[in-house]
Amino acid sequence: MSDPVVRHAPGAPGIEPRWTSSAKSGVGTALTRESRVWFTLSHGILNEIYFPRVDQACTRDQEFIVTDGQGYFSEEKRHCTFEVQPLEPGVPAFSLVNTYLRPILRVVTLPISILTLGIFLLIINAFMILLVGAVSVQLHLGFTVHDFWAAFLGAIVVAIVGFILAVTLAPARFASRMF
Repeated sequence: MSDPVVRHAPGAPGIEPRWTSSAKSGVGTALTRESRVWFTLSHGILNEIYFPRVDQACTRDQEFIVTDGQGYFSEEKRHCTFEVQPLEPGVPAFSLVNTYLRPILRVVTLPISILTLGIFLLIINAFMILLVGAVSVQLHLGFTVHDFWAAFLGAIVVAIVGFILAVTLAPARFASRMF
């Protein structure tokens, strides 16, 4: 019998094994009892994937990385904001949403936001609320937005609540942004 061909991953032998962050947002596995895959969520990504046993991590930090191959590099866990929510209270299932659109839209729309004294940001937020509503309808999550004006009103409410929270929860940081 011939010896099996030994192949190494690119960049082998890689880095020394080390522990990942202990700031976990969730743990999980598949719905079936036959599954031998477990995972942890942290910083908006699959932080560890365990297979074939729950004590044997085989993958660390599974995430999206975007680059142009020259100078631009964006790592999902460092450059996105994320939100982990249970699908329903008491149900051991998660909804993980990573967002990178907002900073890009703010930079791209800065000139028109200055010209419209910030009203354009409300329009962008209204369209984001409409987008979330459309996705929610498709996924049967129970959140609906009837029309643009309902979304625009929602954007105004979000802006007012955000302003009040910024002033009350972090007044020193907020004051330094104003002047």
